[in-house]
Amino acid sequence: MDILMTTALALIATGVVVAYALLSQRPTEEYLPVRIRAEDRKRKL
Repeated sequence: MDILMTTALALIATGVVVAYALLSQRPTEEYLPVRIRAEDRKRKL
């Protein structure tokens, strides 16, 4: 059971990293405004 849990967690972690990488490379219309807001906050600070 421990091996199965470790493998499942590793696969989930990999999926999250891949999804994050894809969003960073090609931001969707929903993701773009969030990025713009983050940049605006950095400029204000």
